[in-house]
Amino acid sequence: MNEQNSKRGILIIEDDVQLAKVISNLFEIQGIYDPYIAENGSVGIQKAFELIPDMILCDIGMSDIDGYQVFKILKESSITSMIPFIFLTGRSELDDIRLGLQLGADDYIVKPFRNDELLQSIKTRLAKYDQIVELSRKNFQALLTISPNIIFILNENGFTDISPSFTRILGYSAEDIENKAFADLIVDEDRLRIIGDLNKSFRGIDGTISTSARVVKKNLDKIEINLFLQKGTTIKGKPNIVGVMVEKTLAHNNSGMLMNEDEIKNELQRIAEYISENQSDVSEELVNQLKAVYQSYSQANKQNNDDGVNLSRREKEVLVLSCKGFPIKQIADQLFISDRTVEKHRANLMAKTGSKNIVEVIIYAIKHDLIEI
Repeated sequence: MNEQNSKRGILIIEDDVQLAKVISNLFEIQGIYDPYIAENGSVGIQKAFELIPDMILCDIGMSDIDGYQVFKILKESSITSMIPFIFLTGRSELDDIRLGLQLGADDYIVKPFRNDELLQSIKTRLAKYDQIVELSRKNFQALLTISPNIIFILNENGFTDISPSFTRILGYSAEDIENKAFADLIVDEDRLRIIGDLNKSFRGIDGTISTSARVVKKNLDKIEINLFLQKGTTIKGKPNIVGVMVEKTLAHNNSGMLMNEDEIKNELQRIAEYISENQSDVSEELVNQLKAVYQSYSQANKQNNDDGVNLSRREKEVLVLSCKGFPIKQIADQLFISDRTVEKHRANLMAKTGSKNIVEVIIYAIKHDLIEI
């Protein structure tokens, strides 16, 4: 499988520029970390949603928005809530330390600190996080194993996961497809059409794409399959899609009964949601917190919509309802449109604002006064 960058991304949110650079250099010397610096809390929040780092180090006593506020906002979103978070501060009072840990921070390091103390804390917290991730991955693999259908996960570089049925039915092992694109498995006559469907799915233009194609097995036999592609997974900030292939006439569930298209789509949705770091809905509380941070930030920096982003009436309606914490289905019901249409409008919003998820869209909208929130 294609390996993600083996270095661990660490976001340093620190308004002492000199200290931030010292910490960044320390991490670079280790050779196993990729450090990123945010010069204040507002920038730190946005970079957290953009980068989806493996670890966040955050100063508490920052001028624009303190570390406690940064922590509360990031823990409110499922996109960033699981990222290990360590407070850095010059405060050594017991009450401050207790407050940081009561909020749910993973550690609390008082400045000035020894380099080995910081490195050990990061190593320990990442190891604990990796255990949680590994348990989740085992549960996910169990989910793939029990499915009779051919399931795979792709990023823009190729396959990242396949189910046992992929090997059993098509004959390809994980090593066989390590350097293959999904389109390489499709017969020539269907390839361009499927590449177009994959591109739509990566960009989030369609929620679930249903189509059919002919696939070449490892032994060069060709079989007809129904193909289902589901957008919505973002792993370490990179877009992923989940796919299910069902050999025509052989779509069965665990009871041996034939599965209909809705059952297959439901299975696809469950798998996509299981591995997704992307939050499709945003709580009203999170929006209120973002509003409090970025409206004042926007006013202080006199930001407006100088990028020329123009939203359609329907896109504005979808954005306003998203900011109110409405889930996709409720937005669809409110506007008398389909769930898929809501997803298309959200994809358009992300494309127009250069955002990777709906939280980034909302931050952009607040900072640039795109809508009344």
